[in-house]
Amino acid sequence: MGKSTFAKQLQNDLQQRMLNKSIDLVCTDNFLYSNTKLKKMNNFDHKGFPDSYDQNLIENFIESINNGNAIDIPMYDHHVNDISNQQMVVYQPDILIIEGLISLQHPLCDMATTKIFLDADSRDVFQWYAVRCHQSMPLETTERFNTKIMQAWQCVDVPNYQKFVVPTRKNADMVLSMNRRHELININYQHSYEEVELNAVYN
Repeated sequence: MGKSTFAKQLQNDLQQRMLNKSIDLVCTDNFLYSNTKLKKMNNFDHKGFPDSYDQNLIENFIESINNGNAIDIPMYDHHVNDISNQQMVVYQPDILIIEGLISLQHPLCDMATTKIFLDADSRDVFQWYAVRCHQSMPLETTERFNTKIMQAWQCVDVPNYQKFVVPTRKNADMVLSMNRRHELININYQHSYEEVELNAVYN
């Protein structure tokens, strides 16, 4: 859905408007178990599903944020599609942006004051997914690789999205619709939420 792109642009826009504020961005991919751990759990094929995330780490993260304590969390490397050896420190940011598939699921959803759901045409989403796959493995250009991309999309990504992500739409304060160029084309406010200006993020 362009979640990472949107979140980074939002962070940059807010930082430009509030120069004296600290704004941290945390991707929920950081809470995934490592590939090695997932394979030991026989759960690698369900990577991205709720049970592939380290719930203890998530709970410790939330507790630390709520108590104003610093916490080190691992960082996910999208180039190798695995948890890296690097860590990031989150400590009392003025604004905390959390982006990712489980950001509107409990318990992360409960700590948010503003909740946003990104929506786009499924055909565009698949094209973005395919591009990311080829970018992460640029030497793989065979038809067999394209078949693997389609299989992963149909067997993992689509079921996960439909079963676990779509239901979280109701938790959002606003639904942002994006076109294939990742441009904002519509804002649907929910829960009688007070409107805020987000158009500047894409202008």
